[in-house]
Amino acid sequence: MGDTTTANDVVTVELVEKVTKKDLNESGSIEGFGPGMMATYWCDVFDTEGKHIGTTVGCMDILYADPESGHLVEHVAEQIRLPDGTIMAWGTMNRSDVLAQKWITYRCQGTSGRYAGLVGTRTWRIQSLEDESYPIVAKMELRGA
Repeated sequence: MGDTTTANDVVTVELVEKVTKKDLNESGSIEGFGPGMMATYWCDVFDTEGKHIGTTVGCMDILYADPESGHLVEHVAEQIRLPDGTIMAWGTMNRSDVLAQKWITYRCQGTSGRYAGLVGTRTWRIQSLEDESYPIVAKMELRGA
């Protein structure tokens, strides 16, 4: 790998993820989750041309319902394994925005390979709630610390 990245260099990773397996702590649909709902999920990762390039493993936890809006607040932590390294991503979001298929952004950090030591953001949105693989399009932008 041997790439060197300075603070001004940006590494951009664009991909599509599809859920292949999920393990929930209670039954229910993706739209019917509530506080205390937890899940682990596994995804296949594809490049923008559709070639399988890696995997994602993530955990989500619905922390609480906002008392003013009633919207659910969710925390996610993910590990994205790609051929040239691994990226961790984590953040807290409004579940209503996820279900409305809005763009979600939170922090990410490279942990191995060409991404080691880089930090940035992961931005994604669900493409379809009808498809049980809940395909998402994602973009990560990382730069040297």
